[in-house]
Amino acid sequence: MTGIPVLELPTPRTSYWASHGENLIPLEHQIRTIEREELFRALLKNRVTFLDIREPKEFAQSHLPNALNIPFSSREAYYDRLKFPPNTTFVLYCNWDFRGYVAAVEMKEKGFSNLAMMYPHGLRGWIGEGLPIAGEAVGQTDKEASAQLMRILRRHPEAEIQSVADLSAEFLAEGPQRTDGILRPAKGGTQDDVKAKTIRTPLRILPKVIEPAHIEASVGDRVILDLTAEEEDHWFVIPDFGVNLHLEPGESRTVELNTTRPGYFPFGCITCCTRYQCKIKQAILVDLTKEVSYYGE
Repeated sequence: MTGIPVLELPTPRTSYWASHGENLIPLEHQIRTIEREELFRALLKNRVTFLDIREPKEFAQSHLPNALNIPFSSREAYYDRLKFPPNTTFVLYCNWDFRGYVAAVEMKEKGFSNLAMMYPHGLRGWIGEGLPIAGEAVGQTDKEASAQLMRILRRHPEAEIQSVADLSAEFLAEGPQRTDGILRPAKGGTQDDVKAKTIRTPLRILPKVIEPAHIEASVGDRVILDLTAEEEDHWFVIPDFGVNLHLEPGESRTVELNTTRPGYFPFGCITCCTRYQCKIKQAILVDLTKEVSYYGE
């Protein structure tokens, strides 16, 4: 990772979105998360620009309709060239949003204000929901994918969108069929109604895999991760919890997270992500009501 700046958190804890404001990370490291319903409404008003933070070969294979490619390896050269109307929201993504989160933090430090990340996360989450993409892998142009997406969105332009699947099924016959809506924080009751527990897990970060791949928890739990970088240096990221750490070979760090909302929260290593194009799948699973395939696995 020589020559690539790493944005260290002094005491990594939890982000605003994933913790409902508890144990906040520094303000400059907080990136807003936009869920599908809000994202779709913004797309209908033409107020969203997707920034794909992957390498050109990845982008050529598949990307969101009309996304702009800012390669992670040369991202600094692109930031000053982004000139858009002030009401434009930049939605950054990569495969699982590890590189996207780091780029968003850097852009925020450079003065960009309208920044967001998607939930479910990244290209994998988008594809997992059966939404249209462009690129060589699917043989579809940006114009074709964009038209397909707009047909999906305009079915209910004035209504509050309740289910991605309900909108996409008519136009995406090959896509996954789903019957329930977008995952939301649980309604009714409080954290006091559920006995919280502490989950302590050793996490081995290897060149091709992180073990274990899944960590299951419930809302209200305290999750302690004992990280160990093995064999080489690693750049470990959990976007939803604001964790962004560079570990030298053999180095160990401990990170504490408070899980105050349900969700699929991916974690990974940018070093491995760049090398293997995020084929490795791992996440913290908090009271999921859907199969992990819904989130892109």
